[in-house]
Amino acid sequence: MIQTARLSLEKYHRIVGTGILRDRQLERIEGLRVELSPETPYHANQNNKVYKYLLLFAFSV
Repeated sequence: MIQTARLSLEKYHRIVGTGILRDRQLERIEGLRVELSPETPYHANQNNKVYKYLLLFAFSV
């Protein structure tokens, strides 16, 4: 289930500044703050593979 909250960007930055959301993973999508699910080991591994591939590509040009 996705929980969302509609906040202005200014309000969001004030809330973040307090540190209250420090342990939460949030993403801003079309003005909504969406809480992200934790990254799985599979997802982390795939991200790592893409990162390494992009590094190789960037330095081979």
